[in-house]
Amino acid sequence: MKKPLLFFVLIIAVGITFTANAQTKKSAIGSWKFEVPQAPYGYDKGIILIIQQGDSLTGELKMDSGESFKLNKITSKNDSINVSAYIQGELVNVNAKIEGAKMSGQAYWSQGAMDLKAERQKQVAKE
Repeated sequence: MKKPLLFFVLIIAVGITFTANAQTKKSAIGSWKFEVPQAPYGYDKGIILIIQQGDSLTGELKMDSGESFKLNKITSKNDSINVSAYIQGELVNVNAKIEGAKMSGQAYWSQGAMDLKAERQKQVAKE
């Protein structure tokens, strides 16, 4: 009698974990206008584009200067997202927290940490 109950509770716990992770991934998907005031000029503003591709997330970093960089690794858990990209040969890791339409966190590179803030961009309806 205890084994079926334990199995049922375990299935519910696993389901809740997968649902929470799926919601976090979904909340990260989209276009985010970011700002990193301490970053060098040309790399201080742009768009973080996060796309769902199968079961994983992919994306691109588009700088206001016109340059773009592929996001190498995107992971999300709970309300946090971690992203990495090579920018001009420099590995940059971003750890941020998503709260609704806002994202805030730190961008880490060889010279230290910089504050990052981003806001979700509204999607324009296609006609």
